[in-house]
Amino acid sequence: MCSSNNYQLILTYYPDHPDVSVLKYLTGFLLIEQLESHSAGLSLLESAIKDYPDMAGHEKALFLIGKLQAEMDPLENALHTLDGFVTRYPESEWIYDAHLIRAATYLKLGRLEEAATEAIHVSEISEDEKIKERAKQILDQTKWTVYTDANGLPDNHIQAMTTDGTWLWIGTPKG
Repeated sequence: MCSSNNYQLILTYYPDHPDVSVLKYLTGFLLIEQLESHSAGLSLLESAIKDYPDMAGHEKALFLIGKLQAEMDPLENALHTLDGFVTRYPESEWIYDAHLIRAATYLKLGRLEEAATEAIHVSEISEDEKIKERAKQILDQTKWTVYTDANGLPDNHIQAMTTDGTWLWIGTPKG
């Protein structure tokens, strides 16, 4: 915590300090990765990549921003950031994670075809079995549409199910 506080003091009171560019990135990384202060770290890294786009930490910062946005911001922002990341850093150590986060974000948005496309792409380009398994899990989730009372099902409690050809009929307490 001490390093982070010291860095933030320098950033606040000495904005013209020669190490501000490096300190913005370092402080953002510390806030996110060690102190789990995601909002503060996200804000600082967004400022760092805007003010100092050619720094060595840009790649990692852009990935972390996209990852955090997928967890806390409007999801379209995450997709935009991660699109920029995979375009700019196609050989990154985080490239598979970025694609999988995009796929999961598409799932959250209900864009199943795009989620499936991302998952298939990762399966084809990665040789890592753990990455391929994560991609398969996402792909499996694209094969079903989940209905709840929030999107038209009369009740979330299912009492009966039957099929009629290609139709699935559901019986709930409310119809």
